Amino acid sequence: MLRVNFKSFLPISLLVLFLVVVAFGSDSGKIQKVRFEKIEFSGVEAGHSGEVSLRFVIEDGFHVQANPASEKNLIATELKIEGILPEGVEVGTPSYPKGVAFKLLSSKKTIQTYEGKFQIGLPVTLSKIIITAAPRVLKTKLLYQACDKHRCFFPVLLPVEIAIP
Repeated sequence: MLRVNFKSFLPISLLVLFLVVVAFGSDSGKIQKVRFEKIEFSGVEAGHSGEVSLRFVIEDGFHVQANPASEKNLIATELKIEGILPEGVEVGTPSYPKGVAFKLLSSKKTIQTYEGKFQIGLPVTLSKIIITAAPRVLKTKLLYQACDKHRCFFPVLLPVEIAIP
């Protein structure tokens, strides 16, 4: 009969569990290199369609992948709508700026990225009649993966709330 000493597996199991939690279950490896800077409204009023423009700033020395990403294995920067839309608000597909060419040190290829500042446009239509007087807040998150010239960091979700006028 085979006898297994489970006490010898305990330290290894705990180490593996710790590494999994650090790698996937915590924010300790996630580096915030993008911040939300400004919001602008163009033509967003009751009974009309307009656009909300969100401006983001990337820390110097870093870039994020453009949308669409240059290759399948890259994580495109993406504005995600969270939760339920406020009453009387319809949202279209975000529009992303054209990326700028970035040459990887480890490759001859160039990829499309955003550096410095970039804006995402979000089409918004407001109904003519709003029944409730509650504030209309659209909750979004910006998914991005910051990289420098040597490596990429864990993907990050940056929450951005848009107070619709």
